[in-house]
Amino acid sequence: MDRKKNVLIVDDEELIVSTVSRYLSARGYAVTATTLSECAMDAIETGSFDIVITDLKMQPYSGLDIIKRLRELKFGGKIVLITAFQSEVQATIEALKVGCVLEKPFSLGELLLKIQGQCDEKQAEAE
Repeated sequence: MDRKKNVLIVDDEELIVSTVSRYLSARGYAVTATTLSECAMDAIETGSFDIVITDLKMQPYSGLDIIKRLRELKFGGKIVLITAFQSEVQATIEALKVGCVLEKPFSLGELLLKIQGQCDEKQAEAE
């Protein structure tokens, strides 16, 4: 990676946020992480992210709320939606054209492969 990819991680489970944050930071990513969906909404308004990793089921804003806001802001990065409820929300996920869905529980290796694929895809689009 020439420059660090900026990643926003939002999940209401502290263990997921801290584990994923440490894992990605150790691999050269610049990570902003929160367990509060309202803080994530603020971050996407003011930050510049290459990748947003968001949980689906959170309060007061769901992952779908975050994705909708990213779309409104013409977010040019990639989105990874993590959920334990993929089968329940598959139609919504397809309607929003979420590029990448990762079902819980997932391994950090699986997540890294998704992120690297997402970044590689974005780089190819820019060329």
